[in-house]
Amino acid sequence: MLIPRKVMVLVGTAFGALMIADYFLKVDIIQKTAGEVLGWVLVIAGAALLLASLNLVKVQIINITQKRRGWQYSIVVVAAYVAMVFTGLMYGKNSASYKFLFNDVMAPVGTTLNACMIFFISSASYRSFRARNYQAAVLLVAAALVLLGGAPAGAVVHSRLPAIRDWFLEVATVAGNRGIVLASAIGTIALGFKVLLGIDKGHLGGGE
Repeated sequence: MLIPRKVMVLVGTAFGALMIADYFLKVDIIQKTAGEVLGWVLVIAGAALLLASLNLVKVQIINITQKRRGWQYSIVVVAAYVAMVFTGLMYGKNSASYKFLFNDVMAPVGTTLNACMIFFISSASYRSFRARNYQAAVLLVAAALVLLGGAPAGAVVHSRLPAIRDWFLEVATVAGNRGIVLASAIGTIALGFKVLLGIDKGHLGGGE
């Protein structure tokens, strides 16, 4: 490794502490320095995106040359990548050719993938809603009440079903989401401190 891991930990801790200080302390020198750092971050992120795209092409070309499973799809990926990059660089993102590739090719493909996900979600829901234990039974009952309450026939089955559905969506769901957000925030803070203190070095990659 060209740069010792301890140096990378110290650099990460210093810049992390700088960004935290910029958030809590309104000091001119800190804000100016943090702004410069954010500018560097944008440059590094752009370079990382370029490297990631080149690595994608490299992996797909290897799949094609070695005729791995599904290598035909790799040809489509490389061709689409070259077409988008060439059109964007030669004619610009506002050109008719680029807009055609983006709006009439990529957007419909993305929509199709989202539509295909419905079948996977339906299959996962079927497996999840099988009442194997009391947690799954509670989930099954809640889902059934919400679905019935939202259906036109729900009010015919029982007049209270729409109100029960609204309670689940406005009270139970909101409370659960807030609990998840709070737990995620606490976990993020704890992980951030571990990274800043050099306890967690997983982001550096490799071993000691």
